[in-house]
Amino acid sequence: MRNCKAMKSGSQNVSGIAIAGTGSLGRCLARALVAAGEPLQVILTRDPGSVILPEELASIQVRASGNGLFSPSQGLLLFLAVPDDAIGPLAVSLSKTGQWEGTTVAHCSGAMPASLLQPLKSKGAAIAAFHPVQTFAPGSRPETFHNICISLQGDDEAAGRLEPVARALGANPLRVDEAGKLKLHLAAVFISNYLAGLMEAAREITGDVIGNKMTVEQVLGPIHVKAAQNIAQSGHRQTLTGPILRGDIETVRKHLQALDDNPDLKNLYARLGLYTLRAARATRRESSHDAIEHLLGPIVDD
Repeated sequence: MRNCKAMKSGSQNVSGIAIAGTGSLGRCLARALVAAGEPLQVILTRDPGSVILPEELASIQVRASGNGLFSPSQGLLLFLAVPDDAIGPLAVSLSKTGQWEGTTVAHCSGAMPASLLQPLKSKGAAIAAFHPVQTFAPGSRPETFHNICISLQGDDEAAGRLEPVARALGANPLRVDEAGKLKLHLAAVFISNYLAGLMEAAREITGDVIGNKMTVEQVLGPIHVKAAQNIAQSGHRQTLTGPILRGDIETVRKHLQALDDNPDLKNLYARLGLYTLRAARATRRESSHDAIEHLLGPIVDD
């Protein structure tokens, strides 16, 4: 790796940064590091010849990640932004390239623990999991990191080097243990990935109403976006609206009747309704809240 003494990083113990992986997260992380003035030097990939990078990364070296072609240098911070099932094999492959004393290696998986990098730790690297609690689409811009949480799990030494880098990206680092890391990722799946599942349920409910006139995203996308904005700005309990908050049991009963021919969706409605009721009771008590609970509970118990 090239000499970078003139470069500065958010972490004083990081002399240079490399990223393995050129998917949506890897590319966005690379762009964000460069935008933050961090010393990104190398992008590692299985097939360097096939990689086309955006203009702001034109000066970054692109090198092969395998076959011993990459060797670490003192003060290196290496991010592994690769699929979960590739982390372990890549760690094993990289561990064969030499000694890793004085380096930090972090993978970006939400579900997997830092211990997947044990082959590199055995060669002297400090290891951690660095998971941005965010969704990354192709073309995501550096601002995607702004104000998000990045969970850090692993060696204290590695976390200490990663915290200032996370802050330089505009993110908020949060140290967690292995069990806490998995719970955080699980919650992120609920709040992000499962929204697609909820939209699929909404499509099933409204299919014969909308037909080919509009898409379900056109009809329900705006209310989804507005609700998400309200929650982000003021909290999910404080911005809750709808029949369960109001204690409108007749509306809830009509919704359930409309789902009589779809037991799976009826059960989903009831389960989510009970969690919504918890949020409602935290800010507002209605006499009919108990009646709604008694209406929804047996459906979930069936």
